[in-house]
Amino acid sequence: MAARVLETIVDLLKGGTTERMLTIGAAIAGIGTVAAVITVLTPMLLPMQVVEVALAVLLAANALGAAVVAIASLQLRRYRSGGPYRKPLGPLAAFGAAKSVALGNALALFVHAETPVTARLVRFGAEKEVVADRVLDLAATPRSAVFDRRRGYDWPETARVATDGLRPGLHAVELASTTDPGRRWAVPMIVKPRTAPDVAVVLSTNTWEAYNTYGGLSNYENFHLFRALHWIIRHTHALPRYYWPTLTDRRPNDIVSEELLSCETPDADHHSRLIGAEWPVLAYLERQGVDYGVYSDDDLVRDPTLAQARLLILAGHAEYWTGEMAYALERYVASGGHVVIAAGNPLFRRVDRIPGGLIVDPLPPSEEAVTRLIGTFYTDNGKFTSAPLTVDRPDHWIFAGAEVEADQVIGARSGFRPWQDDRRHEDGASGVFTQKVGFGSGAFEILATGLNEEGPAHVVFRETEAGGWIFNASAAAFSCCLDRDPVIARMMDNLLESALHSERAAPRPATRLVG
Repeated sequence: MAARVLETIVDLLKGGTTERMLTIGAAIAGIGTVAAVITVLTPMLLPMQVVEVALAVLLAANALGAAVVAIASLQLRRYRSGGPYRKPLGPLAAFGAAKSVALGNALALFVHAETPVTARLVRFGAEKEVVADRVLDLAATPRSAVFDRRRGYDWPETARVATDGLRPGLHAVELASTTDPGRRWAVPMIVKPRTAPDVAVVLSTNTWEAYNTYGGLSNYENFHLFRALHWIIRHTHALPRYYWPTLTDRRPNDIVSEELLSCETPDADHHSRLIGAEWPVLAYLERQGVDYGVYSDDDLVRDPTLAQARLLILAGHAEYWTGEMAYALERYVASGGHVVIAAGNPLFRRVDRIPGGLIVDPLPPSEEAVTRLIGTFYTDNGKFTSAPLTVDRPDHWIFAGAEVEADQVIGARSGFRPWQDDRRHEDGASGVFTQKVGFGSGAFEILATGLNEEGPAHVVFRETEAGGWIFNASAAAFSCCLDRDPVIARMMDNLLESALHSERAAPRPATRLVG
């Protein structure tokens, strides 16, 4: 309702800037309020003193409202221009030029350090492995604190990290102050294989940026605008597109850095929707000896080797998708590919790739379009809850060798837990953000259902006309059961067996899907 009212006001007052519309609208509302009160509270009905007090209060309230609208207008004008803003920097921070690099290429690093730092390289495979204790020694490199919301930080390149001789996969460059080793920062570095692997794992790098607050901006917080204005920008189309949240790549990522540094084993309990939910998939594949490669969201569109993989796995919190990514997934499915979705909120938010970052559409994509492609869609029903699953189709080949029965409880233990204090005791593969069947899910069959009191996850499956299939666990907690529940592990084993050894899974020609 609020969105419609705002859009109506914009339509009625079109022809001026948004700031002018807000100011005019507030002035009209204020004048109308005062006039109405004067008309009702006449001296004939109330003592003059009461009327004067009421008028004084109303005039003060209107003056305050006008001041708020004026400040908001100035904020919007400055926000539209892109900045710059001066945000205080901590003692150490860094970011890379890209989320992923092909094996043999180097990653450019941009580092802000108040003291000299040393760096080491670690890899997230079956375990957290130190690849090299000392990759770089860097002098103190303090950088400018000026942040531009569209262009990020204009820092010069500090160093490059070579990838020659590395094993492909998820890596991190860990920086530590030489004077205070407790001051640390980690930069993610996905090293892609040169040739197409059997299994391609796409990490949710768009979501990494959506949750990144460094510089005072994320899709959920904006330290440059009033909270109400940011809410309007995030949830409506009432303001023009250039006001929508812009997420620049040229800035450190404090949330991802913290997770890279704190994650010590893929099997530990955690409350993470990012690295902590992605690493268990990589660890499982490596322990199984599977030929796999790791990719970023952009690689789903830009890297032609992905289209050749026999199996495509979406891991983590795959919430933020461009239209080109959805198109690439549709192309892959239509060509007979096999897809495992072991991620939360897949395809739930629309973003556009712009030079140096992303811009977030305030409204989600069509629920029916998403469910027709992947079988389920996220809703807030059951948000922050977790529970085990019950088996609906024990005769399906995905349960082969697991010896399960109808209504049997599986996936009772997961490393992915809700973080609300009153729900710490809850556990299971159906959480923490669950997807459900709905309009467009008719081609999918439900293999298992969560036991959540509200909003249970629907584990769904569909065979495609091209000879492939799509499996959707409908919750990120599912992948965090791989090392804890033998039935969940057996399901993944059967999916791998089907995708890697089926005659239908012949590699497809290498094509760049978009661009």
